[in-house]
Amino acid sequence: MSSPRRDEALPLVRAAALVIIAVALALFVWLRPAAAGVVSIMPSTIEATVEPGGDVTTTVRVHYGKDGPEDTQPIRVLVTTEGWDMDDSGRLSFDDGEPLPGATTDARDWIVFSPGEAEIRPGETLTMRVSIVVPEDASRGEYRAALIAQPRLPYREQRPGTRRLDLLCRLASIVYVKVPPLADSVELDGLRIARTESAFRVVPRLLNGGETTVRVFDSFEILPLDGDPVWSCRRDSEESGVVLPGRSREFAENLPCDLPAGTYSLLYRADVGAEHPVLEGETSFVVSPEGTIVAAGE
Repeated sequence: MSSPRRDEALPLVRAAALVIIAVALALFVWLRPAAAGVVSIMPSTIEATVEPGGDVTTTVRVHYGKDGPEDTQPIRVLVTTEGWDMDDSGRLSFDDGEPLPGATTDARDWIVFSPGEAEIRPGETLTMRVSIVVPEDASRGEYRAALIAQPRLPYREQRPGTRRLDLLCRLASIVYVKVPPLADSVELDGLRIARTESAFRVVPRLLNGGETTVRVFDSFEILPLDGDPVWSCRRDSEESGVVLPGRSREFAENLPCDLPAGTYSLLYRADVGAEHPVLEGETSFVVSPEGTIVAAGE
């Protein structure tokens, strides 16, 4: 049995977008003298819960945009699977080598898709059927992989006597496979205010002690503890990114306003999913007349 997570429009899709912000979609542009075609992959993220021995199927689409009537040259798109990881700053890295022996989070061997290569023309969309097949002996936990789409080079003949610059980038659709049951545990592990050369920064640190990735929507407000009690500096809730299982991550965010000298209280809130309580934290700090932080709580 499988229990895919669903959005209204697409099954198994947590976020379907043309551009990954944090986590998730690459965009590539091919340049030629007449025009530029933009290629995108949808969805940017596939997230499925599958029991051992189960499987689930969805679709992934690669679209080749058309800029104008002169934009007619086809391209060949090659699709492969790779492993991926994320560092503490949220930067993604991809690995196209074979999974390491004993790798515990790699789902590449579970993904079956077709077609793996096709020619598409500007304005056309390549639709791939993607199945996730979980082995019967799979252990509980979260497994990850990525579908990578890239042009097969050379994909266009070069006219004699001309020069050409081809920019090759790659698109990624990030895949999360959750094999239940999974334990959830996430906490606010630190909260501080920092000062860079150009701005103050709010720096919360979240610790994910569970077995599944959490997606963080957070907000903060800074209130003066002396002076005008009505004034405040705040940022409303927005998605900051994800924290992988067993990892901690800091989400540094510049303040949308400057802080004059004074004593302040920083209030922070993070929504990490309906199954978790809202995480809240508070710390105080002092800003000197020179604009530096001379005292801060952790």
